[in-house]
Formats: sequence, structure tokens, C-alpha cells
Amino acid sequence: MKTFPNSSITFSLYSRKGQKRLYDLLSPALYSYCLKCSHNELAAQQLLVKGFIELLNQLQRPANVVTSSHCMQRFKLIVNAMNTQHYNIEY
Repeated sequence: MKTFPNSSITFSLYSRKGQKRLYDLLSPALYSYCLKCSHNELAAQQLLVKGFIELLNQLQRPANVVTSSHCMQRFKLIVNAMNTQHYNIEY
């Protein structure tokens, strides 16, 4: 179980339902960041999906508490790495 401090949001990142809840919670802010990085809606959508999958993979490593700011910071690092290495992102 992962918990967001100062919040009643608690869920398992190992379940699809928990992953969907995390996506619903963070996707508006994550998409804005992707759009800012890519300046293209299609590329931003691709970055969001690929970046979110990588974020989930990293968050499933052992940790007691995950904050939304930690998720945002980690996601920004992932997207920046994807942009610089051009992981099949079409612009």
C-alpha cells in the first residue's frame, strides 16, 4: 500500500485500480508538463503514457510513503531523459 501524506488517498500500485487512481490524480499536471516539454499534443500524449508506465515501474520498488510531489519530480526526470534520448517519441 502506498499513502499520500496529508490525504486520505491510500491504494496499492500493484492493482490496476490503484494505478488508475494514481493516473487520475496526477495526469492533468503530468500532461501539462509533457505539453510544455514537447510543444505538440500528440508527442505530449505519448510522453505522458510512456512516462507514467516508467513512473509506475519505479514506484513499485520498496518504499513506505510516496508523495505527489515525489511522483511529479520523478516523472519530470523520466520525461527529460526520454526527451534527450528520443525513446521513439514522434514529434
